[in-house]
Amino acid sequence: MQVPMGDGSASSSSEIVMNYDEMEEIISRFQSIYNIYTGVIATNAKSLAECKFYLEGEAMRVIDIYPQILNKILELSEHYNRAASIVELVREEMRKQDEELHNKLQPQG
Repeated sequence: MQVPMGDGSASSSSEIVMNYDEMEEIISRFQSIYNIYTGVIATNAKSLAECKFYLEGEAMRVIDIYPQILNKILELSEHYNRAASIVELVREEMRKQDEELHNKLQPQG
């Protein structure tokens, strides 16, 4: 469903067209990515961080920071979760405003 919205001024030619279905799809995709990160990737990252496959040598300094690198990767999942929440809040706020405007424009009586 697409809903055109003006900016509130009487002479404005600009409008915002919001597609609720598209926003729902965006939210769903962000949540799917978040679920992948918190499921499969988090499990494998933890396993990799605990793995002692390299015990000594020149690359040890890189291996020592490997858990930190994996944690940074997992932080990305929180950004996807936050993005989904923000889009959902915006969608809900716009829906409320549309409903309020619709109610104001209904004939009284």
